[in-house]
Amino acid sequence: MTSATMLNLLKFKFRSHPDLANNETLMLEILNQAQDRVICYLNNHLLSELHEAETNKSLTNDAYDIGSLTGNPFGGVSGVQYVKIYDGKFCRKVSFREYQDHADSKMTFDLTSPVWYSRGTKIYPVPSTTGTTTIDIYYLDTPTAITSSATSELNAKFHDLIVETAESELWAGVSDFNKRNEAAQRVIEKIEMFNSEAPETDMIIENVDYDTTIVRDYVLTT
Repeated sequence: MTSATMLNLLKFKFRSHPDLANNETLMLEILNQAQDRVICYLNNHLLSELHEAETNKSLTNDAYDIGSLTGNPFGGVSGVQYVKIYDGKFCRKVSFREYQDHADSKMTFDLTSPVWYSRGTKIYPVPSTTGTTTIDIYYLDTPTAITSSATSELNAKFHDLIVETAESELWAGVSDFNKRNEAAQRVIEKIEMFNSEAPETDMIIENVDYDTTIVRDYVLTT
């Protein structure tokens, strides 16, 4: 679906609100907000168009700042999906608190079971040696903004979901919460359907597993 088609669909849905329907700048802003929300709602395994990997990255003071990546991880360091020792094993993600507990207990980390944690914009693989250890970083890239001439980078099957997410926000903007909730319910149903195709648990902040087949109903809150 092209961005022009997305805009035309929204303009048609809001034809009874000409001030809104004719405000293409606002509609593009809402479409980009909707695209970001769709990325947050969907299981990361479904977003293959945004999957990126950069290899053999050198450390500075035993850390790597994601600002040095060629791409821009979606959501900052939380967009980093996996860290791997170059030519070695994948690291298990731990929270800084978990790392502290292990370090305080004098636990020894080794390359047979490496871990990584983050602080600010930096990734810390453990164990590591600056000048010797390099890492591979797998992350979810930030998509290019939708414009009047640039279509969403997400898979085309998610484009209608972006439009309906934008529609729900636009209905809220004109205080029609019945239509907003109707659109939001369609969004929830589609998210559940798509996520059921990839029910693997994934990782979010710290070390908490979550099941992306479950969609919370907060999007219906008025």
